[in-house]
Amino acid sequence: MSVKILGIKDLYSRLGKAAAEETLVKPMHEAMNHIKTPISHYPAKHGNAPVKFVSEKQRRYFFWALNSGKITVPYKRGRTLGNSWSSARVRIRRTKNGIFGRIGTNVPYAQLVQWRQTQALRFRGIWTTTDDVVEGNLTRRLVNRAFQRAIDKALGGK
Repeated sequence: MSVKILGIKDLYSRLGKAAAEETLVKPMHEAMNHIKTPISHYPAKHGNAPVKFVSEKQRRYFFWALNSGKITVPYKRGRTLGNSWSSARVRIRRTKNGIFGRIGTNVPYAQLVQWRQTQALRFRGIWTTTDDVVEGNLTRRLVNRAFQRAIDKALGGK
């Protein structure tokens, strides 16, 4: 997600690069939290919809795993994925091109659940994707507001 913030050039020219970036660290953390909160939200239990297998091979594996005890039905929700976002470490990085924030999860199956490009059919419309959150108008407004307040304050209430 990239945002266009009014007054950023003025901030850099009046305060210098180091002080301007220092001003932007706090709102960057705030922005990451505005993104992290909705991503970590666990969807409501959506019932036990009938399973639709994509192939005969998948169906055979499912019943083999069920009969051998590798999986159980119904699935018990562990909240691992949602909690991984909640406890995710936010990384703020300064480069010659500006300041960047990054948040992530180390749950190996996250891309099958919350990445739009690779989301499994079973989770579409149930789990919010990272793209949904980042592209959402509310998130964008909250992120912009966090930066705008910090810049206005640094420039003396401009």
